Amino acid sequence: MDPPSATPTTTGGTAPCHGADTGLGDARRDEYLALVSGALEGVESSSVGIVRFMAIGAWSVVLATTPVADPGWFVFESTDGRNQFKDVWAGMAVEDDRPGLVQWATALGAPKDFSTCFAETILN
Repeated sequence: MDPPSATPTTTGGTAPCHGADTGLGDARRDEYLALVSGALEGVESSSVGIVRFMAIGAWSVVLATTPVADPGWFVFESTDGRNQFKDVWAGMAVEDDRPGLVQWATALGAPKDFSTCFAETILN
């Protein structure tokens, strides 16, 4: 899957993920392997896979594979320089789910720009 586009939309606005960081280098991958395994009891980081990454401001999400469940979108918030696990979203999503995805992320405390991009990232 390709990362969401940051190009202008046909309505003259910007794409939902304009300005999002989607870079997933080795250091970031290693950091999130540890974060995801820490969020799951008894799961070693060596058994986790990071498929995608997206961050806006203090909020980030990774699509991760684990041996204990279907792939999931693990959401984190950085507070005082430390990423804190907020929740995981898993399942299939279709365009009609967009408002619910935005609402789910917003309910975690995420700002609107992250919540909107979160939905776009899952749907693409």
